[in-house]
Amino acid sequence: MSVSALERMNQAMAETVEPYWERMPPVPAPEGQFLVASADGKGVPIRKPPTTAPLPVDDPQAGPQPDRKKMAIVGAVYDAPPSVRTPEQVGRALLARAGG
Repeated sequence: MSVSALERMNQAMAETVEPYWERMPPVPAPEGQFLVASADGKGVPIRKPPTTAPLPVDDPQAGPQPDRKKMAIVGAVYDAPPSVRTPEQVGRALLARAGG
């Protein structure tokens, strides 16, 4: 999809946020549950028109360069019940992830 089409779709979807929260107020988490917040970000290269002069080569020691990337961030918030485990269960789960 073209950038302009994605921008128009994003603008149209953004207009539905306020009415959604007016119809669906947040519900508090049940007592004894955890509130989990998570976020992840990724630098997305900015595309310039082909007529734009090329950007100079990065110098890693100079730090981040302006006009190279924009940060795309996604987040989630949800509640979850506690998961009670023994130290042995935690150790086995960590070793299983590490491939051991």
